[in-house]
Amino acid sequence: MAGADLRLFSVELPERLAETTGDSLSDRQEFLQTGSSELLKSLQRQFPDVPFEVLEELQKIPGIGPVRAEKLYLEYGVKSLGELEQAIQSGQIVDEKLANSVQYAKTQLERIPWGKAMNLARPILTYLKEWEGIEKIDLCGSMRRFSETVKDVDILVAVGDHNRTKLRELVVTSWPQDIIADGPTRTRLRIEDRQVDIIYTSPSCWGACINYLTGCKEWNIKVRERAKSLGLKISEFGAFDRASGILVDALKEEEDLFRLLKIKFVEPTDRTPSREPEVEGEV
Repeated sequence: MAGADLRLFSVELPERLAETTGDSLSDRQEFLQTGSSELLKSLQRQFPDVPFEVLEELQKIPGIGPVRAEKLYLEYGVKSLGELEQAIQSGQIVDEKLANSVQYAKTQLERIPWGKAMNLARPILTYLKEWEGIEKIDLCGSMRRFSETVKDVDILVAVGDHNRTKLRELVVTSWPQDIIADGPTRTRLRIEDRQVDIIYTSPSCWGACINYLTGCKEWNIKVRERAKSLGLKISEFGAFDRASGILVDALKEEEDLFRLLKIKFVEPTDRTPSREPEVEGEV
């Protein structure tokens, strides 16, 4: 698959690579800057007969990694959650555990009230805030934007590399029955049949990461377009020179991003699809 096509996956692709293959920060930065990486090329060599979009889509279902995704595609022609559900319902695939995973994945498509989601997030936030190794912690996504309904819960944590492993161990031992997946960039829990992601980032690029993960999607696109007009490329790791790929600013605070792009700060609740970035000094 060409690099240009792979860029469509933006930050989610390197996140998925991290969860399934344990990639390093440098691997993900290489992908974000160039549209490819040695790790990605290696993964494509391992699964040459499966479109990467299919690997990506099927791995959103709990319990499915790249090997099983490849098998489902090659043996049954399954390319999506809907097709997998049809194959199970028709008896083509008989696997009770997989059937349960499909039902869980379907519940994640249903949105729930913000207050109900907050009831899931609050005990986790309270517990983690007491751990001294955490430098910052906050909700992100539609939770941070105070949307009326949300699909899942995302909690962003800034923690130094020397404490990240300890924090992951703390999360895994604190919610042992709720773990879906655990990797260097996030731990995924299932609380009351709702997905809760605890996402890890470095304190040095907190601002870049929380801005990206807060959204909304349309707002993020407009911010990236503004960055492009200034010769920059924005990712969860900071701001990079578009031509050379050299890091310009890691963006420790969210306000740093707005200053760099010379636009007025917009509160998370106002980052709506119709909102346009306002250039400083313009009337």
